Amino acid sequence: MEKVILSADDFGRSHERNLAIDYCFKKGIISSAALLVNTKYTSEALEMAIEGGYIERLHCHINFHPGEVSGFSKPLTQKYKECPLLSNNGEFKVLYKVSPFNCSKKILGIVEEEMNAQFSLFEELTNSRGCLTHIDFHLYCNLLWPVAGALKTFSKNHNIKTLRFIGGRRILPSSYMSRIKQKILLYISMYEKVKTFPSYQADQFINMDGILDAEIIEIYVHPDCINGKIIDNTKPNMGGSMITMDETFQKVSNINNNILSWNMIA
Repeated sequence: MEKVILSADDFGRSHERNLAIDYCFKKGIISSAALLVNTKYTSEALEMAIEGGYIERLHCHINFHPGEVSGFSKPLTQKYKECPLLSNNGEFKVLYKVSPFNCSKKILGIVEEEMNAQFSLFEELTNSRGCLTHIDFHLYCNLLWPVAGALKTFSKNHNIKTLRFIGGRRILPSSYMSRIKQKILLYISMYEKVKTFPSYQADQFINMDGILDAEIIEIYVHPDCINGKIIDNTKPNMGGSMITMDETFQKVSNINNNILSWNMIA
């Protein structure tokens, strides 16, 4: 292993998440962050990024998930809002029930249009200064059939170079899908010029030194401001309790201090 990306998820989800990610950037704890483009806290996140001088280290966190976990973000495109299979009263609908059997070309087109809209808004909001060659997805939604089916064309059209494909849990929740299906989705969605790299939670990386010999490993965290402390609010996958972001950074850098950002990779 030569390079590590220490990336924060869900910038724009909440005021507390924004405060924590801003703190981590200013302290040099994280190297990248994924921005949700359509929440009421997106503008606050952007103001922090501009003032803090790290807007180039933001990339688009494409979302198709409803509720508080995604900052109550909503679809940007009218066709998505009006599609009963994808949306409920103009809100995102969880896409687990969209299978290869009911995922028509029309559905794929609607999903791709929404992906285009979110990515284009990211480009507009960052004035093309954000990282435009890397994307990732909120709550593994890239492992869902309609997103995977639309991803290949999307990646080609936007010249995407790197992509987080499989999330960092060793065993994904049963509500997602088997490893076999993941491999099928990987084959369906991949574009020849896009590279994927293994992605792990911080506690996995810290407790499983040498888990994988890879050119690049992404470590993803969820900084949050809770009771006056900046912690990694990611449920530990290896047992134990949540720790502060300062402790997370120290433990990660003790293993590998070659920490880069996604805009330095492509």
